[in-house]
Amino acid sequence: MPSTDVAALIDRCLDQPQGELSLWIDDIPVSLRRRPGGWYYLAELQLPVPVDIQVMQSALRITRPALAHFADESAALCLNPQSDTLCLILRLKNDQTDYAVTLLESLCNQCEVWQETLLSLLTRQRVTTSV
Repeated sequence: MPSTDVAALIDRCLDQPQGELSLWIDDIPVSLRRRPGGWYYLAELQLPVPVDIQVMQSALRITRPALAHFADESAALCLNPQSDTLCLILRLKNDQTDYAVTLLESLCNQCEVWQETLLSLLTRQRVTTSV
């Protein structure tokens, strides 16, 4: 889907008082939702393993480096209790479409980094524990 189409969808969503938009971008499910306090993106990390204590511990270890790397546009790690999946959540500081599109791109990049880093950590941990 061209970015102009995504921008138009986001623009329509932001115009709604209780808007919600669900997208799949690069195999990442992302939603834009209005909640108390403003608009939020929620992106579900796609991991080939269930979220257990080992996955949570690994994810928490990389939280600080992620915050330092992505700075002002850092998404927060959260656990979706309905689906038992790790997600990244990011609040929009304003409801301008251009800003929302830029932030969406940043969020998708963050998801890719989180997924690759977590998979690498988990793979190394499995190799270490099996040796």
